[in-house]
Amino acid sequence: MSGFEALPLPDEDLQPLPLPDDVVEPLPLPENDFPLPTPSVDPAAASRAAMAANALRGRWLEELRSGAVKVGDLLTAAQGPDGAPLRRIRLTKLLAAVYGTGHAAQEERLERFLRVAAISPMPSPDERSRLDVAWLTDPRTGGTRLWSFADTISHDRSPAWAGFPFTPSEEGAS
Repeated sequence: MSGFEALPLPDEDLQPLPLPDDVVEPLPLPENDFPLPTPSVDPAAASRAAMAANALRGRWLEELRSGAVKVGDLLTAAQGPDGAPLRRIRLTKLLAAVYGTGHAAQEERLERFLRVAAISPMPSPDERSRLDVAWLTDPRTGGTRLWSFADTISHDRSPAWAGFPFTPSEEGAS
């Protein structure tokens, strides 16, 4: 023998154990022929709408990149009745379209904007990557975020020359 013996099966049918008095019996499910709820939006239509919104955002970002439109034009269009897709443009993508710089430069500009806007507490890098035009133009802020963003992108605060202000400029050296 292997040490494992089969347990004998009971001769009578198994019955459920009685519940203790303090346990409430779950309500029985209704027995009806109601159909399952169907989605109120056609998935194909939702997919087409998402593709159209992505295309609209892409066109605007490309127009910004080429210089055909300005940031103010995009922000104005985003507040219009058909501007919902534009309000989902991430600020990092907006900065990349305007400046065409790398990720580190975008992060530096975004951090400078958050400091100018006195956003407290400072958002984490993950939270910063989710900031979008809707957050920027939120009317509850009284325009402070928008003014700070405009100030940040309208002034290039890079040094006038390497070593400024402690070394003379190359033009001034003789």
